[in-house]
Amino acid sequence: MVPSGSHTVEVVSELLGVRQHHVLDVEPGGVVARTIDLPPGRVTLRAEPWAEVSIDGEPVGRTPLDAVPVPVGSRQILFSHPEFGEKRAVLTVGVSPPIDLHMDMTR
Repeated sequence: MVPSGSHTVEVVSELLGVRQHHVLDVEPGGVVARTIDLPPGRVTLRAEPWAEVSIDGEPVGRTPLDAVPVPVGSRQILFSHPEFGEKRAVLTVGVSPPIDLHMDMTR
């Protein structure tokens, strides 16, 4: 709870690399809702010899994949190869720096 008036709120997540300032104008007895839009993070994906990749169940293509835009937060990455099967990884994607993930499908 804050008193009525103009307030600057700072949203910070060190884990996601986020630091934003938002000005909220609160009317007496009012409630203010604010949606925070975050830019996507970037993930570069490699696999040996290659793999089809999906992120959170959505296909994104065949490796190598450079600077794929990904919503920030915890993401499930699935690498699939017809001969070597599937491998999974969980990444916490932030706004920056970009993440490079390399998967050896033969092991």
